[in-house]
Amino acid sequence: MRRLHAPMRWVFGAITLLGLVLGTPRGAWAHAHLRRSEPSAGASVTAPHVIRLWFSEAPELSLTTVRVTDSTGASIDLGAPVHDGADALSVLLSIRRELAPGRYEVRWRTAAVDGHPASGRFSFRVAAPALPALPVPAASPGATDSLAGADDSTAMGERHATPQDASFVLVRLVSYAALLLLVGAVAFRVAVLPRVAGAEGMDARGMQRILAGGAAAAAVVFVVTSAVRLAMQSRMMRDASMSVAQLEDMAMATQWGGAWRMQLGAGAAALIGATLAWRGRRSGWTLTALACVVASLGIALGGHAATVERYRSLSVLDDALHVLAESAWLGTLFWLAAAGLGAPLRDGTRRADHVAALVGAFSPVALLSAAVVALTGVVTAWQRLDRVADLWTTPYGQVLFRKLVLVGVVALVGAYNWRRVRPALGTDAATGRLRRSMWTELCVGLLVLLATAVLVATPTR
Repeated sequence: MRRLHAPMRWVFGAITLLGLVLGTPRGAWAHAHLRRSEPSAGASVTAPHVIRLWFSEAPELSLTTVRVTDSTGASIDLGAPVHDGADALSVLLSIRRELAPGRYEVRWRTAAVDGHPASGRFSFRVAAPALPALPVPAASPGATDSLAGADDSTAMGERHATPQDASFVLVRLVSYAALLLLVGAVAFRVAVLPRVAGAEGMDARGMQRILAGGAAAAAVVFVVTSAVRLAMQSRMMRDASMSVAQLEDMAMATQWGGAWRMQLGAGAAALIGATLAWRGRRSGWTLTALACVVASLGIALGGHAATVERYRSLSVLDDALHVLAESAWLGTLFWLAAAGLGAPLRDGTRRADHVAALVGAFSPVALLSAAVVALTGVVTAWQRLDRVADLWTTPYGQVLFRKLVLVGVVALVGAYNWRRVRPALGTDAATGRLRRSMWTELCVGLLVLLATAVLVATPTR
């Protein structure tokens, strides 16, 4: 019994470690911001032949649009955006006609590998008639333009869709909940059922069919929400209907698209696996488990973790493990409450004895998953926050702090179930108390998922 205390000590140790590691300064990153440009903001220049933009993160060219207009609002014909040589942080666009003297405005919109957009504008003035084309001199290292408001799309008089919009958050929430149910079903089948399969009166086969059916439904939801996210991404980037070619380019030629394809393919594989499992094929659970791992990696590769310049592999692995552990914790709890407590029983089996056996098998899974969630959360905070004060002084830190509080509430309710309710199991009254407490824990867990859906769309600075 003492071995069960070890994961809990890891949880509290990780929380303590969080305060220590945040004392070590780390560089944070955010969505792609415009660092400088040629022509620079507010500059008066001879007629340029190219527009050069440098960003804080490598922009996805197929998700980058730049528009130059003159003082009358007429658009200037530009070439397609390309990288300036080997510099992945730069974008270069050729100007296809000579610019007459006057004021010009540059409006840009792009996204980094996490798919989150950034946009802005600046202006420059052509002060003299166009001269013959000359090489544009390289900008001095470290030069920075004054681009106040450059990343604020509302300053442009436009309202772009953003990842923080309620509809985007809702779709991510449903997608994460579907993955949680998938991972939970696999964890329950692999780590809980084998420990109680031989118990008297336990209908393990019937419970497997319930789990497989639920996993199949969750896989369908995950696939559908993945398709919806592609449509939403196109609206977010263009604020208009994209052509089939543009949509295909975004899905097939960007890192965000690669992560999206991983998730879509994993959802389809999970559906096949869950269907095979429902038919009694053991290989179906193996396929579903692999699909859950791939889906978690896809989520990490399509989020903040993929934008890290240093320790990127560690960041992606940490995010994927966090998703898997959080889903195993809350997902297994859901199936225990939804299927375990109401599973069909063989004749003569007491419901209270059945529940006590399942809870005893579930406890180590919950404790280990909680420990992994805490440790991976420490790594995430260390990478994305400079100091403890960022938890309440930055938008990202504030959302993260709320999530930490909610996770703490879930852990406290779980600890209450484990220390107070579990030892008293064996009676119908204790089973009823456990059921109420577990659904309370799951309701708070839903708020954790909501905080996660907001957090992944919040710039880290």
